[in-house]
Amino acid sequence: VWGVTRFVRSRNHDELKSAIRVALRNPEDILPINSIPPEPHFLIPQGRSIQVTGEQEHLDVLAKYVQSAEASRIVVTLHPIAGKSKTPSSVLEVQLDGQRIGQLTSAMSATLMPMVKEAEGHDRSTAAWATVSGSRLAAEVVLKAMRAEEVPNTWPSSSDVLPQLG
Repeated sequence: VWGVTRFVRSRNHDELKSAIRVALRNPEDILPINSIPPEPHFLIPQGRSIQVTGEQEHLDVLAKYVQSAEASRIVVTLHPIAGKSKTPSSVLEVQLDGQRIGQLTSAMSATLMPMVKEAEGHDRSTAAWATVSGSRLAAEVVLKAMRAEEVPNTWPSSSDVLPQLG
């Protein structure tokens, strides 16, 4: 936004000259390349990167979303599953269009689990932005999500959902 007041001699008074410039991102940087989760959900606000593990076991699902080494935006859902260790802690499974594509480590799951539990308390799933990159031979998925301690106290609200488009 730019504005300045200038004296215009021909009119013998000040006039306001202003301009507003809007820079929009490319559509592929705004919208996910997959479908929005059809079930009621709350979207975790975007934040720092969190690596998903085990993607190599789910290339059958990821192959159609890997467009190049450049990262493409996707929306995933997070679901608690029992951990494989002797401790009863849960880890978060990452799903893309209802299909498993990996999971988070115990430590990373613990930072997001409070939000998943909060959403479950409202009978909703938890969605998060992510990126997928690589090739049909190897893919990498990275969440872009705030940790529970970073989320504003207003989360979740009715505005923390992805609208159905089209």
